[in-house]
Amino acid sequence: MNFRKVLFAVVLCSLFLIVSACGKKETEVSLLNVLEINPGENLVLELGSSVTFTVVGRDQRGRVITVTPDWSLEGGIGTLEVDSGDSAVFNATEAGTVYVIARAGSIFTKVEIEVVDKKVEIIKISPAKANLITGGTIRLSAEGRDADNNIININPVWSLDRNIGILDKEKGGEVVFTALSTGTCTVMAEYSGFRESVIINVLDLPEGELAKVSGYVTNGRGGPAVQGVNITDGFYFTCTNEEGYFSMPIPAGEEHDLLLSRPGYANVLVQDLVLGAGEEINLELPIRKVFHPGYSLKTPLISVFNIDTGQELKRGEVLSGLANLEVSIESEDNYIHVYYVYLGGEQRYPVAAHNKNDSGMVLSIDTGLYPPGKTYLRILAYDNNGNASLYIIPVLIERASKPVPEKIEYLELYSYTFGQNLEYYSLGREQLYKKLNISGDPAVIELSTGRQLELRAAPQGAALFTELHWKAVSEADGYKVYRSFDGKNFDLISYIDKSKTYLEDFSPELGVGKTVYYRIVPYNSSGDGEYTERAITPLPAISVFLVSPANQARDVSLSPTFKWRINSSSLFPPEAVTISNLSIYDGTAYSLGNYEIVDKEEYTLDVILEPGNVYSWDIVDTKAFMVYYDDIDGLSYSYSFAGYEKSLNSGSGSINGEFIFTTTTKID
Repeated sequence: MNFRKVLFAVVLCSLFLIVSACGKKETEVSLLNVLEINPGENLVLELGSSVTFTVVGRDQRGRVITVTPDWSLEGGIGTLEVDSGDSAVFNATEAGTVYVIARAGSIFTKVEIEVVDKKVEIIKISPAKANLITGGTIRLSAEGRDADNNIININPVWSLDRNIGILDKEKGGEVVFTALSTGTCTVMAEYSGFRESVIINVLDLPEGELAKVSGYVTNGRGGPAVQGVNITDGFYFTCTNEEGYFSMPIPAGEEHDLLLSRPGYANVLVQDLVLGAGEEINLELPIRKVFHPGYSLKTPLISVFNIDTGQELKRGEVLSGLANLEVSIESEDNYIHVYYVYLGGEQRYPVAAHNKNDSGMVLSIDTGLYPPGKTYLRILAYDNNGNASLYIIPVLIERASKPVPEKIEYLELYSYTFGQNLEYYSLGREQLYKKLNISGDPAVIELSTGRQLELRAAPQGAALFTELHWKAVSEADGYKVYRSFDGKNFDLISYIDKSKTYLEDFSPELGVGKTVYYRIVPYNSSGDGEYTERAITPLPAISVFLVSPANQARDVSLSPTFKWRINSSSLFPPEAVTISNLSIYDGTAYSLGNYEIVDKEEYTLDVILEPGNVYSWDIVDTKAFMVYYDDIDGLSYSYSFAGYEKSLNSGSGSINGEFIFTTTTKID
């Protein structure tokens, strides 16, 4: 045989074998259709335990195929040891959630593992039972307990046995049930082989004459809305929506205690509430995160004694002249932290009286400072764990008449937005004052102008409220304050006695870019005077981020241009003004100067720095303001401050500063 022919045959055969092998390998890979991991169900492991996983591959016909997958972890807790090609061992080293993943080519499978400190032995659902009306909602929360009755956070599977409502999963062990039609259903929570259930009755509106309770629940007075707060009168339930709003009917003429609760928060009680048929009351209810989880959640109990009559104050009782009342507050397990007394209003300030660290007080109220007619006496009390009670009792003011007062001549409106959420009544604020070595009332901050402001919470990531100041009217016994968001429909929000000419409005209905209108009406026993009206629009919250020279930058110009970014500045009205204070220091913390920059986010230094030196820079204070109105009749100013520490004379500073840089050694 010719040598060339033999060589050609050998090469041809080799190529055929290679192609066949490649084709065979491609065929085998294409046969893999699914990976099965065992155990494949979601697992709950105790800390320190381990589990072995194996993987089986199957083709489209379900036949077993030997595979060698790549093993990995998603979640960052625990370790994974690969024993052999188709198995691996997971070791639980930290509490949390992790996923074990096996992958072969583009096909993969995974299993979820929840690592807990101790094993769940039982599941509890709160509340244990509930009655709703059609359209009502309730938040259900499930928690695990170990053998020692310690709480374990769980993420159960929720289910419903009848379609008279829907379940809306929130997070963790919580779910919201919304009632769609009348009937009875069972809501179940299942976790790690354990199951617990709660029966929910969805009823028609109660028979008989009804009243209505509605309102907003916020984190601290005027703070961000708190969703999922359950409100119950002991029979019916409802819960707040994402705006913190709730509404529920109650039988008229009966005494009700409304209890507000949510895991992680202290309890709030609206005590001894009685409404007439068709009457509606709208409440602004603050709820605080619990100060200590081990402290009691029992709310204080409030009572009022009329010293003049020698009896408990009665509903609808007539108050005239100088009313002498004794307020008593009792708490079984916690001491009383602070309480506030209002007549005819629920504004934060001014108040008829308030007291700290005491459980009783005698106060004398000059009813001549308030308008005649029906009104409410309100008392809000907190204990040291944040539990609160709101006591509301209707009273009737009677007094002699006099000439109608004249119109208010001068009205000032101020809107304040701080770029940080401040929890109202926060015990932690006292610690902050100590840390900053600042003395005084920890509920008050002082602006650089010398004016004082009350601290409180507001929209998420910010604090937002308005202030009203007006010129007194000599004939007035007091002032009525009305609020509107459309300039047409006004709601009465407060009565202010004649000794005060200011109001702080912390309403959760206030919002950035949402114009609010106020009317101030002077009154006396003969009636109301003419109103004075003014509007204002709150500015967005701002925060500052340093850009360049970047932190640890080198070879920086001897006359650098400093650049920073003010978040939300693009949302300001064109007429708004921003002012940033730039501070520069050398390596010894010696100040090289403070520069005020208006309506810009950069500044080129007008002095020459030393070559090869270390410097630092920061925007230590930023604010924006907007003048809406300013003339002989009054003014409307809106302010927005980055953070709030500047008001404590420590500098609010940038979010990511201060930056350190080194100048260049090259000199032109």
